Amino acid sequence: LILSLYMSLGGRELAEKFVELIPRHYNRELIIFAGSVNKNFGGFIRGQLIQSLLVGVATAVVMIVMRLDFVVLAAILSAVVMLLPLIGVFLAIIPPVLVALFAGSLPTALIVFVLLFLFQQILMNALMPKILSDSVGLHPLLVFAALLIGVRVGGIWGAFFGIPIAGVLYALLTFFGVRLRRAAEERKAEEAELKRAEEVKGVVLLP
Repeated sequence: LILSLYMSLGGRELAEKFVELIPRHYNRELIIFAGSVNKNFGGFIRGQLIQSLLVGVATAVVMIVMRLDFVVLAAILSAVVMLLPLIGVFLAIIPPVLVALFAGSLPTALIVFVLLFLFQQILMNALMPKILSDSVGLHPLLVFAALLIGVRVGGIWGAFFGIPIAGVLYALLTFFGVRLRRAAEERKAEEAELKRAEEVKGVVLLP
């Protein structure tokens, strides 16, 4: 929160000073990079918020169907802890199950657990890869790969930042790939034009 406050107050000034240090002929690359970072990290945060909202709504629906109390509180807690990387998936089931266990019965708690567990499996393995794919601009398989590699390299924080970082790298590779391809095409066009000019010159010089 403190870092966010400082970035809100002085982030623009810091960014402008940083841009002044970069040579002008790299301005386009810098703009592409900054845009990719904003798009991918912003898209990832939106995806996480959508995931959290869906878990909160599902928790509320299951608890209402099972006629349990403290629906709003349990749904909000489940939605908030769902934002935590890796462990959020497991912690999100605890509030409604505890309510069902103490306010209902053991069979009710088991039903709540099974329903929410099944919903989370569908959400994490079917819906979220598609949502994050559309938000970050990665193929769902690359989303899974970024998550697995991020967990392997950086643990919990790797799981959280792996997908947006992969999105930034993918966008930059795509940009420079297109740029290199265009440069190669322009070089070929110049060589073809030079060859035609030499052929025309050779014809003109013939007696």
